[in-house]
Amino acid sequence: MNTEKVISRDNDYILHTYARSPVALVAGEGMVARDAEGRQYLDFTSGIGVNSLGYCHPAWVRAVAGQAAALQHTSNLYYTEPCGALAQALCARTGLDAVLLEANHDENMLAVGPYPYPLKQRIAGAKGHLSNLAAGHLLCEILHDNLQEVLLGHLSKENNYEALAFETVACEVTTGDNPYHSGDFHLAVAKRSEVSPLIEV
Repeated sequence: MNTEKVISRDNDYILHTYARSPVALVAGEGMVARDAEGRQYLDFTSGIGVNSLGYCHPAWVRAVAGQAAALQHTSNLYYTEPCGALAQALCARTGLDAVLLEANHDENMLAVGPYPYPLKQRIAGAKGHLSNLAAGHLLCEILHDNLQEVLLGHLSKENNYEALAFETVACEVTTGDNPYHSGDFHLAVAKRSEVSPLIEV
């Protein structure tokens, strides 16, 4: 399909939220992209708000193809090995010393609380907010020797308590399948209506 046909079909079926350049890309390698007629372009752009990795790096292709053949996507309601491995690698590479982690709600308080059922479903859903328990699980996945400060934030006024968030996360770390305990770093809760103390690392 040539560029003209690609653009024509796009105009018929796609809602135009972006002003696109009149180029129909079909392939790429490194930073060189190729259009439907074989013309080559040096691509200095990136996916909007995503990444700028170039095209089809062999290691990336192998990793994506291998994962797609095993498990391409799941809900955030389940655990997967690559999720924790990626978080651990990112923390190790960035030398993360401090983290602000959402601990929005207690699951039981949300379930019996005053919110309408659809709102409860959205909050507890895969694209909702982290519960205290989920925050504890995530923290267990990203803990490493250099992490000094953990601040829990975005607590729900109706569905959480500071002490409950603190104790739940601390318990998950101490009893979780990891070599760390909650006393190995400074754990604190950000207040809803007060400025938190300055954290220096």
